[in-house]
Amino acid sequence: MSTVGKVLIVAQIGFSILLMAFAAGVSSVQTNWKAKEKTAREELNKSKSTLQVAQTELQKERTQVAAVQKNLKNAADKAQGEADAAKTKNRQLDARLKQTSTELENTRAEADIAGQESRARREEAVSLRDINAQLHQSRDQLITQNREQAEKIVNLDQASKTMVAKHNDLLNQYAVLQKFIRVKGFDPDPKELAGLVEPPPVLETVVNSTKKGGRNGQDLVEIDMGSDVGLAKGHKLFVYRGPKYLGSIRLEMVDYRTAVGVVISSTKNGEIRRGDNVTTKL
Repeated sequence: MSTVGKVLIVAQIGFSILLMAFAAGVSSVQTNWKAKEKTAREELNKSKSTLQVAQTELQKERTQVAAVQKNLKNAADKAQGEADAAKTKNRQLDARLKQTSTELENTRAEADIAGQESRARREEAVSLRDINAQLHQSRDQLITQNREQAEKIVNLDQASKTMVAKHNDLLNQYAVLQKFIRVKGFDPDPKELAGLVEPPPVLETVVNSTKKGGRNGQDLVEIDMGSDVGLAKGHKLFVYRGPKYLGSIRLEMVDYRTAVGVVISSTKNGEIRRGDNVTTKL
């Protein structure tokens, strides 16, 4: 075999090795992208599930508020009904009082006539005086009942006004709180506010992975702890490597065992990377 033939054979073997290495590299890249796509799809499904739960909780809150409003309205209607009934009874008592007063005047007139009659009518006059005394007693009782009913009406009116005012105050407070929370740029859902109201637990963990220029151009950091240890959206964590402080992150998405946060501050001590230490308290 000539020297040229040997050179061609060596060159062919070299090209074959290069093509095999290129094919292996392409296969590895495709596999990595498929894994990332699967992870992103799982995270999207988890986000949809979290959104559905949040919507359910919001609907439950709205249902509870509607039930409270309905109960307050029913109580106000009931108080108004009792007040109207008391007013009707008071009018009836007034009518009976007028009727009794008329009967009393008639009885007095008859008693005066009986006093001018003969001795034979004296027994009748005594009987009429007894009736007169009973009518006086009945009138006094009716006057007392009338006063009691008037006081009940006043109390019921006051109670009704108090309940209506309390109902309106609760509605106003609820509307103001909802508006205040939205103006501050927060979701009024209690679950979304948990991380802003309650401080994170004291814990130590590490960075799983990082991604530069993620959502809204912010750098993302994933850690290996989540809601299973008490972390929630909005919690602030600090990142360091050895004695060097690297910056801080705010959690934006929290699963049961992992969480993802955005970098809100950084230092010149180095970029945050996989394996860096994370703590909730410096």
